[in-house]
Amino acid sequence: MSFFYKITENMKPEIRKLLEISTYYGNDKEYVIAGGGNTSFKDEQTIWIKASGYSLAGLDEEDLVTLSRERLKIISQKKYSDDEIAREDQVKSDLFSSIVSDSGNNKRPSVETSLHELIQYKFVVHLHPALINGILCSRNARNLTLQLFGEKAMFIQYTNPGYTLFKKLESEIKAYRERHSMDPKIIFLENHGSFVSADSTEEIKSIYENIISVFKSIIQPLPEIIPLPYNPVLNKVLPAIRMMLSEENPRIIRFRSNTLIAHYYQNHQEFHRISLPLTPDMIVYCKARYMYIDQTSTAGKILDSFRQQLPRFLNEYGYPPKILIIKNIGVFAIDDSVASAEIVLDVYEDLIKTSYYSSFCGGTKFLSPEQVAFIDQWEVENYRRKVIQKRKPDNKLNNKIAVITGGAQG
Repeated sequence: MSFFYKITENMKPEIRKLLEISTYYGNDKEYVIAGGGNTSFKDEQTIWIKASGYSLAGLDEEDLVTLSRERLKIISQKKYSDDEIAREDQVKSDLFSSIVSDSGNNKRPSVETSLHELIQYKFVVHLHPALINGILCSRNARNLTLQLFGEKAMFIQYTNPGYTLFKKLESEIKAYRERHSMDPKIIFLENHGSFVSADSTEEIKSIYENIISVFKSIIQPLPEIIPLPYNPVLNKVLPAIRMMLSEENPRIIRFRSNTLIAHYYQNHQEFHRISLPLTPDMIVYCKARYMYIDQTSTAGKILDSFRQQLPRFLNEYGYPPKILIIKNIGVFAIDDSVASAEIVLDVYEDLIKTSYYSSFCGGTKFLSPEQVAFIDQWEVENYRRKVIQKRKPDNKLNNKIAVITGGAQG
């Protein structure tokens, strides 16, 4: 499988390797979706890392931020405020101060840059594969990873991203070095994803292949996913729903239904299994709460239910739903453009896959309300949302009249 990126005349061979492995995994939705995950390469003085909010799938050299490793180490040594918000602002300032002059083109380095710098191997690839997160978002995550990989891998209990996670990993990696005289090549972060590191991208690919193979040996595979037909009742439902959600700006609704989704939309009990986020990325793209409609015998009942639920949803959560599940019909993503709505669908379907896998590993472990609130309010993730939005195709319906036809999906 080959992917294309710009090769410049003076490109370092290692940067070319970094772009190769970034696009390799970035174009496979089984490993990462949209702007999720990050990759890096470092030598003795410098680290090159993916800019925040940029997709691995189309990564180019100009999408990397170059930082001084010596200046980054200040973040490890410095004493910051005890106030969470003030501390993250201070860390962000020091992160920006580490950027090598004329690099990054005003792009922000990944919030996980300090983690990448901390690991002693040259290449680091952080991904969110649904299969791996199926175990990491389960109630038996620690025991299973220890059972399957022993001391070859490090397991980290869920910790809020940013400085807190960095300091947690710093402490754990130093202890691992003392025991094994080396850094772990595999780090599993509960309800988050995996870090795989090595001095070559070929070894990283080999390690990921082994992880996937081992996990597949204990988890029942997904059943064949077959698309299900569009329900004509939606011709009456979607235009009205879109109008109710488009008071300020026109909204786009995209639809998806298949045999996997169908298992979870049939009743409240099954919907409960996919009703809350499992990882930070799911909050970034889909928000933290999703609406379920179970009165579906007629178009009128669907619309009545939506009209009743929407004010309560807005009042309780402070934002309109980005995900709507209609019983025995399908999943709907609501966003500002076709491209962004399709990404929301991809991420939510990834949540469904992760929930499916975790059900075979002791049950699903959702993020807690406190963990969700931190991500949802965190300036770093709000910045990433803005970058993602800017890089999506323009919504051609903005400031225009939307003519709705057929399924009202475009």
